[in-house]
Amino acid sequence: MNTKSLPGSCLCGRVTYKVTPTTSPPTVNFCYCGHCRKSSASLFDAFIIVPRTAFEIVRGEKNLTEHAILGESGYRVLRVFCKDCGARVLGRCTNPKEEAEFDGAGALTVPIGLFDVSAEEINTWRKGEQFYEHQRIMIKL
Repeated sequence: MNTKSLPGSCLCGRVTYKVTPTTSPPTVNFCYCGHCRKSSASLFDAFIIVPRTAFEIVRGEKNLTEHAILGESGYRVLRVFCKDCGARVLGRCTNPKEEAEFDGAGALTVPIGLFDVSAEEINTWRKGEQFYEHQRIMIKL
């Protein structure tokens, strides 16, 4: 399927990128694990999954830094941030399943909050998988 590239940027705007999703509209996935909650500073992480080849830094590559942890999957999880504003630009896991995705190109997760598109457009995107849902936190208001 032919999809359009989506622009994105960090909070300070020093890092800009474009992503070409594999589906149109993109599919938004959610993760409720403790690491994703902490890295997104929220109750869950919302992201699209794309091949590594579908992500292109347009400007500011020198502003990027990395942080790696051992994820709840037991594999190394790498997250890439802007050095200036701290916004998480992308993530990837080194587990063999994700490394083999997209015919061996490997997968990246890209948080939906950094896309430079309207809320109305994001509201048209599809709901995808939910990971670690057993750790989901429900707040009763």
